[in-house]
Amino acid sequence: MNQQLAVAASMTDAPGSAEGEDRVFSGTLVTQGTAQGRVVATGERSALGRIGKSLAGLGGENTPIQNETREVVKRVAIVGLLLAASLAIAYWASTGDWLHGLLAGLTLAMAVLPEELPVVLTLFLGLGAWRLAREKVLARSIPAVELLGATTVLCVDKTGTVTANRMAVRRLWTDADAYDSAKAGSGPLQEALHGILEFAVLASHRRAFDPKETAIGEAGRRLLAGTEHLHGDWTLVDDYPLSREMLAMSRVWQSPDRKAQMIAAKGAPEAIVDLCPMDATRQAAIAAQVATMADDGLRVLGVARATFATGELPDKQHEFDFEFLGLIALEDPVRPDVPRAITECRAAGIRVVMITGDHPATAMLIARQAGLTAVARAMTFSVLVMSNLGLIFANRFWNQSALLARGGSNHAFIWTAVATVAVLGAILGIPVLSGLFSHATPSLAMLLAGLGAAALSLLWFEGVQWGLGRRAAQAELQRRPTNDGAKSM
Repeated sequence: MNQQLAVAASMTDAPGSAEGEDRVFSGTLVTQGTAQGRVVATGERSALGRIGKSLAGLGGENTPIQNETREVVKRVAIVGLLLAASLAIAYWASTGDWLHGLLAGLTLAMAVLPEELPVVLTLFLGLGAWRLAREKVLARSIPAVELLGATTVLCVDKTGTVTANRMAVRRLWTDADAYDSAKAGSGPLQEALHGILEFAVLASHRRAFDPKETAIGEAGRRLLAGTEHLHGDWTLVDDYPLSREMLAMSRVWQSPDRKAQMIAAKGAPEAIVDLCPMDATRQAAIAAQVATMADDGLRVLGVARATFATGELPDKQHEFDFEFLGLIALEDPVRPDVPRAITECRAAGIRVVMITGDHPATAMLIARQAGLTAVARAMTFSVLVMSNLGLIFANRFWNQSALLARGGSNHAFIWTAVATVAVLGAILGIPVLSGLFSHATPSLAMLLAGLGAAALSLLWFEGVQWGLGRRAAQAELQRRPTNDGAKSM
């Protein structure tokens, strides 16, 4: 059990609790196993409810604009009162009429004191709430409009936020055949793959609460409809749940004909391989296929089956004679509206950061599908390079046009610009260099390759400049004798 949400509550302060009695708080996350319990407190009487009630009594903090407005009003009020008092005293001292001096000071104070600032701020925040309401967003708190407008970085979770949190079977793989739903479309499932999907369904709960098992059940009903591989009349005898020691679960089924019991197992590929006797060559082939699927951002499960004569079941799954059937890969698709939302955030100046604990390859694939690609980095780098070239040419040809030189085309700029664009295109196509523009941590090889490319670009630029300058100098020397001869005549 994970009871971190209720860590501040005592285990013996709920109504009807007994000393040493096991108790599960509201909001507890069940990580494994099954149990039954009796509800002894609900709502505000539960531990989580008391925490929420105590949090509701806390006062809210002032927003930055409220603090700044209070400081501005305070300073302007002090300055205004000092000016008003100074004007009243000066008028009284110069005319001797203290009454008109007091009235003049009051008039200046009324004109200077910023009593309209709260009204103006409320009006603008109200306009912001109105614009949000037009986008079907309800602002329950006016200060939230200010904080929303000041947002510069948006951190989002991957599962359930960027993705739909609805798993779907993407691939099936056996030694004999393979299936990809993206390529197959609505086509039928190959007969050689019916067995792996059949036992993947049997290894899952019929009333599934896990998204992966729900996806497997839906795929079974869709791809195995009308076949003999769906066993709604089989009876569950026992199951071996997932544990820290064995990352695989097995379910024992009995068919109506009362023959040998069937055991269906699924779990982490390495755990299923450990249950199935096989040689090292086949293990390496399975590991390579698992790595390929993981690189495509898929969650991979292994599936196996076994038979057992009717009788007392063993204590451990390893005592069954399992046969490895294949791999089943699932994906959590990106929400359809996420790429457009990320584009809108970027247009508004908000940087989107995806936070996840998944495998880096999976996270990178989801990021690319959602629009969090490295293209922006490469484009920014290209713009910086071209800007630097423009500055260099502006410095070397400060008295001439960057595109024109000595009345003709500036070949140095044109050829160097073309070469730079070509080099950038080549760099983005070279894996060791394109990695510098990805979200991965740059390696030493990447950095050295980048420095080498920069040095080659600099040498190219200087070489073009030197060659064109030398050609211009030779042309100038050839013109000088002609000019000297014309002068002597």
